[in-house]
Amino acid sequence: MLLSPEYGILFKRGLRRGILNIVRDRGLGASLAAFVAAAALIQFLFLLFIGAESLERMLRAQTDLRLEILSGATNQEIQQFYGGIRELPYVDEAQYVTREQAYELERRRDPELVAFLEEYNLENPFPDTIAVTLRSLDDYDAFAAFIRQEQWKSVVDPTFLSQVTDQEQQVYEMLRFTEAGRSLVLFFLLLVAGVAFFLLIELVRRRALERREEILIERLVGASPLSSILPFAVEASALMSAALLLSVLLIVFLLLSLPALVPAFSVGGPFAALKNAVFSSLRVSGPVITLLEFLVIPVIGFTGAWIGLSHERTTYGFPLTSSPFP
Repeated sequence: MLLSPEYGILFKRGLRRGILNIVRDRGLGASLAAFVAAAALIQFLFLLFIGAESLERMLRAQTDLRLEILSGATNQEIQQFYGGIRELPYVDEAQYVTREQAYELERRRDPELVAFLEEYNLENPFPDTIAVTLRSLDDYDAFAAFIRQEQWKSVVDPTFLSQVTDQEQQVYEMLRFTEAGRSLVLFFLLLVAGVAFFLLIELVRRRALERREEILIERLVGASPLSSILPFAVEASALMSAALLLSVLLIVFLLLSLPALVPAFSVGGPFAALKNAVFSSLRVSGPVITLLEFLVIPVIGFTGAWIGLSHERTTYGFPLTSSPFP
């Protein structure tokens, strides 16, 4: 059984031998540097992926269509109109904004304007509106046709929907660009992860060649394949864990230094909102992603060690290892 005392002794011995191999390895610096470079690139791609998602959320928040409710519309007509919009399959989100809510939003957005209105006791100039976000710009014509139906003429004025503005077209083009960029980042993320895995296999293969006589003797005296794999798995897992920790520290340092390195990301800069959105996402997803990476490292280390050893043969023609479990 996997949890028998025999396996417990094998794991302890493999852990001790793996640590000893790391200590006596003269090429440790080069191996660690290679893994740090791969891990840092993976973390950077994760950061780009989160940045693309944050940018997409920001753009979608700015692409809503504001439908001004006519002053003569009854509450029943407004609720029917609002319910009809929410049921449309091509509407991603719809939100009813009252005059009071619009006034408070404008107070945060342009406090000078609100201060001017209050100073001269002017009435609230903002009408009730419905903010609608479409799934795609291609659905705009269908949405405009829905708005122009006869039953909604007493609720909303459809004349402002005569055409999509150039700004909206640019925003939707940017949305398409961010979606394509996110897919491209995901592709490169998987590609770099595959390269890092083959780097691990090559490291195990090279270490196995250096210790082939030692492993051959173990196989000739009847040692379990697991006893040959575990030291390499421990060594690889320790290297990858150290590389992951260093890469995370490097990315954190880069993020903290970003406003100084790129003034556009500083407070008041044009990309300050994007930086805040990315930081907000990282506070939630960053620790989770890092923890999952640390948890998956032993599995990757053991798998890489098994593959690396199973494809290498000694000068006597015997495979260094086969199945790790009898």
